[in-house]
Amino acid sequence: MYGERDIAGVLRLVDVSNATTTLPQIVDREKAMSRLHVIAQDGRIFTGAAAFIEVWQHLRGWRWAAKIASLPGIPSILECAYCVFLKLRPALVQLFAAIQRLKIPG
Repeated sequence: MYGERDIAGVLRLVDVSNATTTLPQIVDREKAMSRLHVIAQDGRIFTGAAAFIEVWQHLRGWRWAAKIASLPGIPSILECAYCVFLKLRPALVQLFAAIQRLKIPG
């Protein structure tokens, strides 16, 4: 979804799940698979909710979300919500896979 919104081409999206993908030396595959990472052009690394905010700042149609998410206290709330999501993610993946198997083609 972010790739489609990146009309200016500011993002370099990397499929960390592909074992043949070369990752920047500063991020190992296990950490990259565990949560969202963003490496800014100046070399700063953002993870979790901060990474989403960094991405949103650069995407047309998402800058409003970055502004709201950057308000005092909001990044901490978003980080907590993201951590809860990460714990639920395996079950959600299984649920969506099961739903896809139940769909009847056509």
